[in-house]
Amino acid sequence: MPKRASVALKPRRPRGKAVKTEAPGLPTAPPLGRIVRLSPTSVSIESALLFEPGWDATAREFLTRAFGLKEVEDVTFRRRQARIDVRLAPSATDSAVWPKLAAAFRGAERLEAATRDHLVRQVASLRLDESVAETAVRVTRLGDALTTWRVTRHRHDRLRFSHPALRRRRDVLHRFRTELASIHGVEALTTNLLTASVWVNFDPDVIDAERLVGAVEKSWPTLLEEMTPPLSATKLVVAGGLLGLAATAQYFQPALRPFAMVGVALYGLPNVIEAARQLSRGKVGLPMLYATGMAFMLLSGMPFSSTVMAVFMQSWPRLSQRLALACDRALFGNSRRRFVWARLRAKDGVETRIDIDRLTVGHIVHLRSGDYIPVDGVVAEGLGAVDEDMLTGVMGAIDKVPGDRVYASTYLRAGSLAVRVLREAGASSASAISASLPIGPISHLPSSAEVERVANRNAKPALALAALSLIATRTPRISQALIRPDYATAPRLSAQLSTMTGVAEGLRQGIFLRRPSALDRLLGANVYVFDDSAGLERAQVAVSFVATADEEDERTVLSIATAAFCRRGDARAKALRRESAQSQIVLPQIQRRRRLAGAIRFGDDFGALLEVATTAYVHRSELAIPDALAPSLGAAGVELDPKLDPQDPDLRPLWVARAGRVIGAVAFERREPVGDSVVDILQSSNPNARFVHLSSLPQARARAIATDAGVETAIGGLDAAAKADAIRGLSRRAIWVGDGASPQARTSIAASAVSVSVGGVATLLDDSADVILLQSDLDGLLTVRQLALAHLARLRADYRKVYIANLFGAAGGLVAGFGSLQAGLASNIGAALVLAARWNDLKCLARASERRDFIRLSAPTEELEAEPFRPALNAAGEETLVEFPDLIDAPSAFDGV
Repeated sequence: MPKRASVALKPRRPRGKAVKTEAPGLPTAPPLGRIVRLSPTSVSIESALLFEPGWDATAREFLTRAFGLKEVEDVTFRRRQARIDVRLAPSATDSAVWPKLAAAFRGAERLEAATRDHLVRQVASLRLDESVAETAVRVTRLGDALTTWRVTRHRHDRLRFSHPALRRRRDVLHRFRTELASIHGVEALTTNLLTASVWVNFDPDVIDAERLVGAVEKSWPTLLEEMTPPLSATKLVVAGGLLGLAATAQYFQPALRPFAMVGVALYGLPNVIEAARQLSRGKVGLPMLYATGMAFMLLSGMPFSSTVMAVFMQSWPRLSQRLALACDRALFGNSRRRFVWARLRAKDGVETRIDIDRLTVGHIVHLRSGDYIPVDGVVAEGLGAVDEDMLTGVMGAIDKVPGDRVYASTYLRAGSLAVRVLREAGASSASAISASLPIGPISHLPSSAEVERVANRNAKPALALAALSLIATRTPRISQALIRPDYATAPRLSAQLSTMTGVAEGLRQGIFLRRPSALDRLLGANVYVFDDSAGLERAQVAVSFVATADEEDERTVLSIATAAFCRRGDARAKALRRESAQSQIVLPQIQRRRRLAGAIRFGDDFGALLEVATTAYVHRSELAIPDALAPSLGAAGVELDPKLDPQDPDLRPLWVARAGRVIGAVAFERREPVGDSVVDILQSSNPNARFVHLSSLPQARARAIATDAGVETAIGGLDAAAKADAIRGLSRRAIWVGDGASPQARTSIAASAVSVSVGGVATLLDDSADVILLQSDLDGLLTVRQLALAHLARLRADYRKVYIANLFGAAGGLVAGFGSLQAGLASNIGAALVLAARWNDLKCLARASERRDFIRLSAPTEELEAEPFRPALNAAGEETLVEFPDLIDAPSAFDGV
């Protein structure tokens, strides 16, 4: 091939622009450009046309044609040089490859329709703009996948990803790690900061390398979203360098002391500037405290203690961040899980895998035992036991039959299901949770605003006491010790880590804190406003009838059913436990428990095989039903046809069988309003709480609903705007309770301090409330309050640690002769205790989550008893109302030296 040949792609070019063809013997066609470099395994094409406005479509067509040849390994666009480099695989030594390449560029090389469609889809997902590259955009091939990432395969289950963008933006690298960890099948990650690369270990049985690469390529829009990057190590490195210089100057080389003092002064200069600004406004706060400390350092000529404190103040936030990142996957991995493919079955029974983003509404996804459900959908056929605890917090698998809803990220423990897709492109309830989970520091926290307020408040007496001490003793040593304690660093990390703990514990119990700041705002609110959609009139599930052939068997049937459900968290389990407790039934010991699709099977003390099953299981297994049981079943309203079961899963009957023979059934109904018990418990823990029901129904009907639920005040006949006005008139810190997905609820949510939705998982994508009860049960309101109280207890405990340590340091300066260094070290002991306490909480939660996952994936029992959650109460046994300051975006950026 000539060295200056032209290649024709027929690009779109402006009229009147002529491009000369120089390649003899080739069909005449508008050329793409000219070949400027040719080697045995590569070709470089100079093309101004490809980089003109609107070049993207032409470039994608070029890629589609180029990668239609298996011999092409990568294509690099160099826009600044107006050049394209095409590199062939080392094995492409056959001279026939060059005519094929020329034919592909001219469009003469025809691809099969399926192959071209596959290439077009992959090329469409590529990000070709230079915002994600330094000087060029390189597209490479890994198997059948195309990507702009630099991907190296080291084993069949290990890949290395790198990209120039990772060197420039730490926030991209941070989010990239999160995105990679969320892909279902990724097992471990290792980051190399020097090479800006990430090593990925994955399970090839769950996801193959090509699909993993494709998923990473499609994540570019998410990676480039604006976000708060991890804390930079620059200030820590500078502080560490100053520490070494100050130690050398103060103890070994006095000649270096002026340089050390100048370095420390420059490091603390922002504090001086901010202190001057505050003084000009008549304010005194932390910057003045830090600036005064620097002045004492300059007077004493002892920079070492200041640099020690600077290193500590830079180290604690970074240790806190590393802790949060280390626990993130264990705490939120199930909620962030992202699926890449789903299994479809053709009419001939052949199963194929399809990319999630190609699914459309109505596709039927097939699932087998041990699969995670990748989509939100409706069961079309089959019978399965689905664990939903990772999504709703409900312990124990829930039996699913045709017509039931299932959700992405839940786990099919037993059975098989065919699920009709409800949402396209992988949109799901789980994705709504994932998008709202914190990545990095949590902003807009009232508790963070409280930290800054308290720290700035404490700066005033510390400065005054230091000034009095200096006047009285004429010795700066005591004054330095009095202003050295750190009032901000430990409480700042406490507010962040305590909130993260609350978010994780909430998800574990089926409470989704869409806005984590709601934990703080709940503590200052004691007016509960129940909307129409709150479901005050909805009754809780109770046992309505126990059908048996013999009255003496009634207690036996009830005890067996309760024993099977003794650790579960769904409504029927609670109803069975209440009924057995009221009847004072002693539950039998169960052995060899197993979970089947539609049934729980176990043995009793005598070794008899017992089963507590659904109607679908009884029908499918053809269990023997005695004729003598028919009258009792009729009285209970229990049908033998599973199609006649109630639509509400909480009201479906349970059948009890012994040795393959049905001995009875338990029927359920809704009886007492759940709102009554919830209001009573909230009122007993906080006698000052007020409860109001706002309704669009007539006043008489609204009053009746409120009375039945134990609500003291009802206002009826209100439209959406009138409800919002009523909330503003009641309190500026009201807690609104209702269905956050309802369009009429938007104004009420905006008018309330905190909004709590009972919409549940089904409407999660449309729900705009601050807090969402994923189990759609008002009982969750009690858990929400307990989460807020536990958060308050953690903050108070941390403040006690900080104040005790700071008081010890200041007292040491007055009594024991502590200097600045000793007082600072005492203060940092408090920070270490705070970090240790929060670390322990997060690790305990992480271990509990990992234990759940282990049992779900390995044990046949399905059950894991939830740990009780104890609310934090004051000495009188009542809640304490705490109002934090208004929101701030982030803690102060000024720190001391």
